[in-house]
Amino acid sequence: MKVGSRERQQVEAELRLYPRRRRRIEELMARYAWELPPAPWSEDRITVSGTNRVCDLTWRSVERLNRNPEYRRLVRVVAAVERVYWSLDAQCRRVMEAYYWQGLGMDEVADQIAASVDTVKRRRQEIVARVLEEFRGAGIMTFEEAAG
Repeated sequence: MKVGSRERQQVEAELRLYPRRRRRIEELMARYAWELPPAPWSEDRITVSGTNRVCDLTWRSVERLNRNPEYRRLVRVVAAVERVYWSLDAQCRRVMEAYYWQGLGMDEVADQIAASVDTVKRRRQEIVARVLEEFRGAGIMTFEEAAG
C-alpha cells in the first residue's frame, strides 16, 4: 500500500504518542472511578429513600466514561496500534518499540536488532502501512480524511 506523506506523519505521530495515550486512558478511567458511589457494603452506601435497598450507580459512571469522545477515540487508537503490534513478527515489534516508543534513532535501532539501516527503514514503512490499514479498518480518520 502506498502511504502519502501526511498519512505517514499522522501514523508516526500516533505511534510515538501511544505510551501517552495509554496513560491518558488510565487517567480518564481513574477520574471517573473517583465519581463512583461507595461500595454497597460500606457505611456510606446510597440507599433508596424510605427503604433499605441499595442503589448502585456504577453503570452511570461507566456509561458517562464511554460517552466521553476523547476516551472513545483513545481506546480505538490504542486498540488498533496493539492489534498491529501483536500481528507483527519479533523484529518489527522491536523496531516499533525502539524507534517509536523509546525514541532511538535508525542507527541505534539497527544496532539493537543486528540489521542494516535499510532493513530498519523497510520495517518502519511496513509498520506505518499496517497501522494505517488498521486505522482505516477501525474507522479512525487521518488528517486528510477529516479535513476533506
